[in-house]
Amino acid sequence: MALMDATINNGDAAVAVPVDAEAGDCETPSPPRTTIASRYEIDLDSAQPTGALALLCPGRDLRTRRGVTVKSLRPEFQDDPEKRARFRREARLLAFLAHPHVIRVFDFVEDHGASWVILEHVRGQHLSDLIREHGPFMPDAAARIIDQVAAALTHLHGRGLVHLDIHPDTLILTDDDRVKLVDFGLAQPVGELASAVDRDQPNRLAYRGPEQFEGGQIGLATDIYALGCLAFELLTGQPPAAATASGDAAGSPIPPKRQSTLPTPLDEAIRRALATTSTDRFPSVEAFSRVFRAAAGGERVVDIATAPVNAATNEQSAAGLPLQPKRILPKHERATGVGHWLGRGADRLSDLCWRAVAALGLANLLLAAALFLSEGAVPGIYEPSTTLAPGADARVTIADWRVRDGPGLDATALWALSVGDDLTVTGEPIAADGRQWWPVSLERGDDQARGYVAAEGIAAERQTPLDRLRSAIGRD
Repeated sequence: MALMDATINNGDAAVAVPVDAEAGDCETPSPPRTTIASRYEIDLDSAQPTGALALLCPGRDLRTRRGVTVKSLRPEFQDDPEKRARFRREARLLAFLAHPHVIRVFDFVEDHGASWVILEHVRGQHLSDLIREHGPFMPDAAARIIDQVAAALTHLHGRGLVHLDIHPDTLILTDDDRVKLVDFGLAQPVGELASAVDRDQPNRLAYRGPEQFEGGQIGLATDIYALGCLAFELLTGQPPAAATASGDAAGSPIPPKRQSTLPTPLDEAIRRALATTSTDRFPSVEAFSRVFRAAAGGERVVDIATAPVNAATNEQSAAGLPLQPKRILPKHERATGVGHWLGRGADRLSDLCWRAVAALGLANLLLAAALFLSEGAVPGIYEPSTTLAPGADARVTIADWRVRDGPGLDATALWALSVGDDLTVTGEPIAADGRQWWPVSLERGDDQARGYVAAEGIAAERQTPLDRLRSAIGRD
């Protein structure tokens, strides 16, 4: 058994929470074992329900020998077209997300009359289990969790998607104190109308924003509402009392009230995140996490509504907190004598430092120009995949990008590529799953292998300016 130190508010004492990291270890699954896609060995006897639709079971990749977690629809939903479509949509979404706080998808296969998603195996406990067993978290520990969940949501929001199911049941705290977002079954594009609220899981209704109950337009603010609910439950051990588990006659939550059990800065931050009107909430999950972290330290941020979220200005720090203005001393207060001459010496040293920085910047600029002339680009910058064509050389631009045996996410993943790997485009792209898939060839040892890759993860090799000049004058 391994111990994971999660700081929990248990009265006035901080306790270490024991987590059995070996429980459900998928390195040695117990019989009976089922093999799917001739590659993944899974232990169906150890399957556990997750959410309202799916099951999780431990497994092992027979090629790489690594442990995996396998997710599949429950047997009663395997023949339901709507449930299978939702399950496929979640798999496709996860396959194109790459973030340290989002669970990784390795593969998606169809076998034995069912759909299977092959996931990263995460060791740890769901936040819901930790809260139920050990009570609320201390504010600083809660702030660290909120920071990580906000980072995952920022990654998702940057791709035009909202999660819609932030809840302690969908978050795992790993044995190295990292939070992983593990369920994306309700995620959908920003701006769509809210789907009917799923009442099969009443414990999650308290996390649904008013716009979800009313069938309104969902957006980033919907996830901010759920993140505020999570912050409240981390600090109190209970979901917000203002959001009822069953809902009123219309199914909509009640606006939040002042919580005397919380310090004022934390209470104000959470109440704003839980505002009934979405435009009254924070402008982003990142803004909420910043204010919540400050509040956890006892600070109160007043002017976050006008503060920029992603950039600092002269009046506002990057953290969203007011900066202290510089004080210009009047003439009669300025230093004289030895202090004055020391100050002038410091000014000269500062001037020399700035000149050195300017010279270094110029040297970097000249180096970049030389690289551009010789290589066609500064390293790490590639042309977009729209310049790809049959016969072109290409390079992988996203880590762990997959080569599959056919176009589409339903095709078997053959290899994982690294950033910078070289490929050759062998034909015209094929549309599948709403994306373009290029046929490519690559070297695998002494063999030339072939497969398909999604266009988002590769880019054409640049032809350098020197190459173009040689072509123009007919030189080799």
